Amino acid sequence: MNPFETQWEEDTPSTPYPQLTYPTSLPHDVACAMTPEELEALRRRYEFDEEAWDYVLNRPDFKREYTDWRQRLISEGNSFKLKLRAMSEEFLPTLHQLLHSELTAPSVKVDAFKYVVKCSGLEPTKEEDGKNSGQRITINIAPYAAAPTFTPQTIDITPRGE
Repeated sequence: MNPFETQWEEDTPSTPYPQLTYPTSLPHDVACAMTPEELEALRRRYEFDEEAWDYVLNRPDFKREYTDWRQRLISEGNSFKLKLRAMSEEFLPTLHQLLHSELTAPSVKVDAFKYVVKCSGLEPTKEEDGKNSGQRITINIAPYAAAPTFTPQTIDITPRGE
């Protein structure tokens, strides 16, 4: 198997390992590997024996993920942003532990939660920030004993930016 190819044929692995899974970061790491020595170092780091390693590298789902990562690396380059994405995914369990630990200061938990919201894309965009539900309240104030020709003053309390 040549992991440096950009397209592989979809074939069924020859050795059945129905319970064998692989970490979500493995396809990215294999796509970033530049030499056979780096691939061997990955195999040892992820603690696969040679037979299991070959099985994982030949799984159709792994091949699809590897190909997706390889195409991203080719189109976007081996960029800082892609490495940070992989790192942030790797550290999600640590962040989860931090949020649920009784030893974590409340201010740190708030910052961690804000980070999770931001990374998940749930944070309002700048366009959404100033918008309300579409309802406006207009208060007309007329002075006491106003003349019949008085035009009431209108105060608009719509948030700024609209």
